[in-house]
Amino acid sequence: MAELNLFTIPAGAPFLEVLAQAMLDGRFGRVHDPEDPAALARVTLYLPTRRAARAFAACLSDQLGGAPLLLPRILPLGDVDEAETALIGAGALAEDRIAPIDLLARRMILTRLVDAWGRSANRSHLRLDPAEPSLVPATLAEAYGLAGDLAALLDQMQTEDVAVERLGRLDAARFDKIWQLNAEFLSILGSAWPTILSERGACDPATFRNRMLAAERERLLSGAVTGPIIAAGSTGTVPATARLLAAIARLPNGAVVLPGLDLDLPEEAWRAIAEEPAPSHPQAALHHLLDTLQAVRADVRALAEPDAAHGARARLLREAMLPASVTQSWADLRERLPLGEAELAFRDLRLVEAADEREEALAVAVALRETLETPGRQAALITPDRGLAERVTVELRRWDIAVDDSAGLPLARWPAGSLLRLVLEAALAQMTPGSLVPLLAHPLCRLGLPREETARGASALEIGLWRGESVGRGLAGLNEQLERWNELREVRHAPGPRKRLGDADAAAAAKVLAALGAAFSPLLEALFLKAPSLAVMTAAARATIEAVSRDEDGQACAFRDADGEALAGLFDDLAAAQPDMPEGGRPADVVAILDGLLAERVVRRGGGGHPRVRIWGLLEARLLEADHVVLGGLNETVWPPQTTTDAFINRPMRAELGLSPPERRVGQTAHDFAMALAAPCVTLTRARKAGESETIASRFWQRLQAVTPAPVWGEALAQGKRLTALAGRLSAPASVHPVGRPAPKPPRALQPLSLSVTDVETLYRDPYQIHARKILKLDALPGLFEDPSAQDRGSLLHEIVETFAATYPEQLPADAHGRLIAIGEQAFLRFADAPEVRAFWWPRFLLTAGHFIDWEQRRRSALARVAVEVYTGSRFPLSDGKSLWLSGKADRVEITRKPKLRIIDFKTGAPPSQAQVEKGFAPQLTLEAELAARAGFEGAVGPTPVEAVLYMKLHHDPKAWAKDKPLAFDDGTLADVASRHLERLLAHVEALRSGREAFVSRRAPDYIKFASPYDQLARVKEWAAASEGGEEDGA
Repeated sequence: MAELNLFTIPAGAPFLEVLAQAMLDGRFGRVHDPEDPAALARVTLYLPTRRAARAFAACLSDQLGGAPLLLPRILPLGDVDEAETALIGAGALAEDRIAPIDLLARRMILTRLVDAWGRSANRSHLRLDPAEPSLVPATLAEAYGLAGDLAALLDQMQTEDVAVERLGRLDAARFDKIWQLNAEFLSILGSAWPTILSERGACDPATFRNRMLAAERERLLSGAVTGPIIAAGSTGTVPATARLLAAIARLPNGAVVLPGLDLDLPEEAWRAIAEEPAPSHPQAALHHLLDTLQAVRADVRALAEPDAAHGARARLLREAMLPASVTQSWADLRERLPLGEAELAFRDLRLVEAADEREEALAVAVALRETLETPGRQAALITPDRGLAERVTVELRRWDIAVDDSAGLPLARWPAGSLLRLVLEAALAQMTPGSLVPLLAHPLCRLGLPREETARGASALEIGLWRGESVGRGLAGLNEQLERWNELREVRHAPGPRKRLGDADAAAAAKVLAALGAAFSPLLEALFLKAPSLAVMTAAARATIEAVSRDEDGQACAFRDADGEALAGLFDDLAAAQPDMPEGGRPADVVAILDGLLAERVVRRGGGGHPRVRIWGLLEARLLEADHVVLGGLNETVWPPQTTTDAFINRPMRAELGLSPPERRVGQTAHDFAMALAAPCVTLTRARKAGESETIASRFWQRLQAVTPAPVWGEALAQGKRLTALAGRLSAPASVHPVGRPAPKPPRALQPLSLSVTDVETLYRDPYQIHARKILKLDALPGLFEDPSAQDRGSLLHEIVETFAATYPEQLPADAHGRLIAIGEQAFLRFADAPEVRAFWWPRFLLTAGHFIDWEQRRRSALARVAVEVYTGSRFPLSDGKSLWLSGKADRVEITRKPKLRIIDFKTGAPPSQAQVEKGFAPQLTLEAELAARAGFEGAVGPTPVEAVLYMKLHHDPKAWAKDKPLAFDDGTLADVASRHLERLLAHVEALRSGREAFVSRRAPDYIKFASPYDQLARVKEWAAASEGGEEDGA
């Protein structure tokens, strides 16, 4: 057997620098000749990633002092695309090359297969338990998600040289029904998938890569390449790559350089990696690679030696990562690893245990920023946690540091992708105002108009037509609402901003709505007027995006810049995959699939970041160096990642197929951790809480802590606390002086002289609302109505009982219940496009209607007639010569035969308690009683004494209708209480007008149920937090 040319560069030595120097020193043969500038160009060098290839070129240039040179042929083995794989396999015969199937086309074909399986599967025996890792798909969107898992399974099988046909021989009889069902489907797939690929003249991407790597191996073995061939930095986790490395290692002109092979790991521990087995050990992948190479560690030569500090750190980490079966050697650990050596290992190593994710991100940002204080030093964050990477990127902006984040962001997070998401959401919601407002606010939404005109029209639609209004769904509902423009502006209680809109606003609103209708028509038609189809939907979505983002020059803004090009590329790929797209599905499924595609496609930031700060993922960080490395996110399920079973096969089924266990990924991340920990200066970070949940420290963190003496560990934590302290100072709020509760005392001339009885309740509980609304003239804009709310339900029931009583004011009809139901049917038509209203509210209304008629029949015998929604008001003199106009509108007034009055206020929520009424915090009915005695009710009855006031709850529960007793007062008759309430009101108004009382915010917080639209103006959260007793003032 030929001699093996195996080398390693240990952790702690700068891999690429050592590799470049070894090449120049002739360790791999005559690679560099100062007299021959083309000598290096004859070298073929394989590295794991493109990023490592670029970094090596820079290192080589630095080693030669920047002299001009022809670079070696550098090829990446890891993150290769089809073109690069084809370059690697340049020696393969053209007729043997079968192109790989397009990934999106494969996903669509698999979606069709999974969907067909889901439709035919018998669900009667399935355990629909959330803990089950696999469920039969019930929708097309679920089938698409499972197709992704299935594609990953196919890739893994072909990567590990497991024939797809073996799926047909899986024995699942000993497992639950769900796994048997999965096995049946996989059996069909195992026979059908190769046929599908053969018919298309294609192969899976993993198979294509394997074939190209095999072709390259054959080419090298044939002697076609005479120059030096070097493969460096690969752990050979892909079997085809491992076979290529084995071939290179045995070539006379070849060499393989392994990353961080531990030549000093005790033989007992080395054997345990395979015998235990311990796939999560950092050396597990290299152990397997040496087996493939038919080599032992003695065949491997080290190209460098770490310095004393890094040697000590390597010994400490070696102990920490021992396989479980040999950790008994920790008993004499202090003899083999004394305190002094542990201190040496922890030189320039800090530990940060942050309270939460934000503090961790800020501490990492401080650590990176601190490194930049030393000229020339480079810093890098290495983490698999995308959330941490993004938070650190944001925190660094406080110092104007832009970071090169190697991972990029999903297209859905970019402006072009977010525009498509908003368009899809608006179409799926059938153009509700709540879905259109964020779309119209998007900077890429232009609708063929100047941006200023689009913004003006959007504002006019929102304020003039949509806020506080129930708008019908679809374009028809929006156009119907547009016709109400003048009506809504002229209504008595229209908000001030709506009243201020003019004809120019109306024209802009009409223009924007027309443009929206034209843009969305194809998408709405594809979704709702035809059978939903992903192929038709994607074409319609592209047309809608183009129309929505078209500027006044006719250019589609959504397809500009890097994210726009990515979105255009996505639509092009979808168009190419149309013949393979599944049919059918619900509109929500089609939108979910497109949303998933946006989340899967990654766009990297254009332009360079700071030259000395980097953020790398685990793959991107391999072989790269920085003076200060921060290893972030060291929590379980993050680093290392959570090991999960496959959606289609369980662990025993994986073993039967010959697939590697899920823990292999843990071993890869452990090797990444060990290599990164050997940087010159290292900071390890973790957060004790993620969101609201406590976290568990990474097993790497815990193992390192277990073998480190407590004083050394404590000192490293103390150094880390310096970073969290700096982070705390950066995030500490500026010193502020607590503000008092707003208590304005406006001049008499500005104070209102007209109040309704409901205003009086507000005046007692939260006078600041009256100040903001009636004195500052600030009208609160109502919210956007989406789904029907409890307020809508209350208005609906009020409308029905009001219409019934107004129709039959004196006597009930013979078929009173039927007439009430008929009125209800008519009123419910307003919510015809909200099926949930009919499903949930209508049954309850039927119960309420029966109780209401029974209640009416009990009362009508003593009544002459009933009046509804009747108005009353009277004027009262004030001491300064002015007068106060007090008014009210009663839900229902019953006129008895005596005659006397009964005033009833219907509630669908909780009515005020009797205590609130007696104390004067709910004086609506008592003041209406006083006004009725003085002025009667307009159009119904003249001044008449009131014998009873009553709150009645409109509810389907019969207990609510049993509580129909009038309010009774312990301290006098109704007339006495009503008179006192009026006197109290007049006295309070006098106090406000004289300045003795202020329009204080939240005067009686115990009687305030809901937030006020003016709370922000009143800075309630600010002053309430500044004083413990901030909200305890009474009336």
